[in-house]
Amino acid sequence: MTDTVLYAALPYAALVLALAGLGFRLTGFGPPVTARSSMVLESRVLFWGALPWHVAILAVLSAHALAFLAPGPWGRLLASPARLQALEVLGLALGLWAVASAVILLVRRLAVPRVRAATTAVDVLVLLLLLAQVALGVWVAFSLRWGSIWYLHTAVPWLRSLLALAPDPSFATMLPAPVKLHALLAFALLALVPFSRLVHVVTFPFRFPFRPRAAQVWTAESGVALPRPVAAALRERALEPQVLREWDPEVPAIWQRRGKAVARRNLWISIPALFLSFAVWMVWSMVVVRLPDAGFRLGTDRLFWLAALPGLSGATLRVFYSFAVPVLGGRLWTTLTTASLLVPAVGIGIAVQDPTTPYPVLLALALLAGLGGGNFASSMANISFFFPKALKGTALGLNAGLGNLGVSAMQVVVPLVVTAGVFGALGGAPQTYLRDGVEHRVWLQNAGFVWVPFVLLSTAAAWLGMDDVASAKASFREQAVIFRRRHTWLVSWLYLGTFGSFIGFSAALPLLVKSAFPGVDPARYAFLGPLLGALFRPVGGWLADRLGGARVTLATYVAMIALALAAVAFLPHGGVPGRFGPFLASFVLLFLATGVGNGSTYRMIPVIFATQHARAADGTAAGRDRAQRAATKEAAAVIGFASAFAAYGAFFVPKAFGTSLALTGGPVPAFFGFVVYYATCVGLTIWFYARRGAEMPC
Repeated sequence: MTDTVLYAALPYAALVLALAGLGFRLTGFGPPVTARSSMVLESRVLFWGALPWHVAILAVLSAHALAFLAPGPWGRLLASPARLQALEVLGLALGLWAVASAVILLVRRLAVPRVRAATTAVDVLVLLLLLAQVALGVWVAFSLRWGSIWYLHTAVPWLRSLLALAPDPSFATMLPAPVKLHALLAFALLALVPFSRLVHVVTFPFRFPFRPRAAQVWTAESGVALPRPVAAALRERALEPQVLREWDPEVPAIWQRRGKAVARRNLWISIPALFLSFAVWMVWSMVVVRLPDAGFRLGTDRLFWLAALPGLSGATLRVFYSFAVPVLGGRLWTTLTTASLLVPAVGIGIAVQDPTTPYPVLLALALLAGLGGGNFASSMANISFFFPKALKGTALGLNAGLGNLGVSAMQVVVPLVVTAGVFGALGGAPQTYLRDGVEHRVWLQNAGFVWVPFVLLSTAAAWLGMDDVASAKASFREQAVIFRRRHTWLVSWLYLGTFGSFIGFSAALPLLVKSAFPGVDPARYAFLGPLLGALFRPVGGWLADRLGGARVTLATYVAMIALALAAVAFLPHGGVPGRFGPFLASFVLLFLATGVGNGSTYRMIPVIFATQHARAADGTAAGRDRAQRAATKEAAAVIGFASAFAAYGAFFVPKAFGTSLALTGGPVPAFFGFVVYYATCVGLTIWFYARRGAEMPC
């Protein structure tokens, strides 16, 4: 299937994208199609880069095209060893010439100030891809000799099958990995033609050499100033601090004029980073199910430990991450923590390829996966600084809810990518196993490798697009006051019940289903609960904004008790087989309830601390302002700490199920323990927050 996508579907997709983009531009949409040169900005270095580049690349492309269009005459031309040798040497020389020219053009783009100011990110991307393409071609010419011959019998039949609308990817699949990458890069560049300066390949400036010599001046239409080049803006954001010195989202004029756009930008960069964090954090819940297929001989208890340890380390890291944003700034911290996801992702990809990997190494990688879990605390604390109180519930719900989708997305993506060689030779060899006398292959390393390119993109987006809030700066000592607040511990207890259940059930469900219903493939259903829980988290925040967080949280816990008992009723017991369908339905609805409770509980936190500080304010405008700032900082710290406290559910819930199975042979005692915990949350919510005359109604 992967070969069909890469070598049959992708070429057509690139061609359609290129033709559609050119069509739009030629009919007047977007910038005009021109061959405008940057020579007016700098000409000397351009001469030594552009002229050799075009000579070399046109010669190389012509050779490729001639072999494609006339394979018979081309083959007869190469029948002579002398001609073959001469052509190989000439091609290699042209390739090296093209590499040197591409380097010159790239250095010019980045080093010459006037050219750099007019350079866009797409310009740099195209030059990097062109450099990679010609460098790869040179490497192929060096390492895989006589390419002029084998190109005729492999790549040419494949390309001609594409032209005949009868694609045959079998010719491409026999090619070495570097040649495959060379071909795929060519189609990627084709797709970029309408969206970059490569569009000049469809212009024909025949009159250019014979034009009268004249000065060229670029101006904006109608006297409007040219917009600032994207590259210049990105360079400024990359190299200079991005601090919002004056930031008060509670002032409507500031919020409407500038605040809303800034807040939304930071939110929509934060969400993908958090999405990836959850995916990497929980990836072991799916990896452990396939470890036996990859040749690892581990008992059930050891597998539950691997599923549970990311929760333990993630929860512990959250304690420290909770206070990092006010100390280091949200931009820097989000960038660093997102980049840290590369460690467990790459580590898992390497370790699972060798079934002799020691169990302590697997345990260490499971602990490192907790780096993804720690990110939630700092992400939520950071986003809370950007939105006014009236929108915090919705904003935090979106950040957490869409971020939580990383769990269900991982549970969908991992079972798919481990069944195919998605990365080809770059991803490593598959592991094989026998089932019912049939040999199967699994690429378990893809469970880690699949997240690497997205982590790199998200890291760059965080650094280039996010901001720091100056008023959010605070030392750990200033934030540590939350540990003396009783409501810090109360809301943390409540949030452990909702989020701890959500993340713990996400980690435990695949193994729980496998042990309770052996004939069921857990990978087919495991994503449903986390998906609904994540989607309904923003709904919980939205309902709490309108009905009150305490009311929604109370209703959620009552529903969770009923659904947990329903799940128990449908489990196998006393020799009676269980009913998987109703069990799954109960569990999925339980996930949904935890999602709503996650959103509503988080909405309670800023209201509780705003009310507490407002009561203690002295009544003056300055006093109210100080109270508001203190409440915002404390609420952000509590949001982070509560998430840390609740994340221990990712450890204790799988361990509770594992211990229950080991001692009693079933998960029922663990479920009863959860019901008792939910009952305590009902009592706390009623007494402190929901009843008439409660200490802190919210």
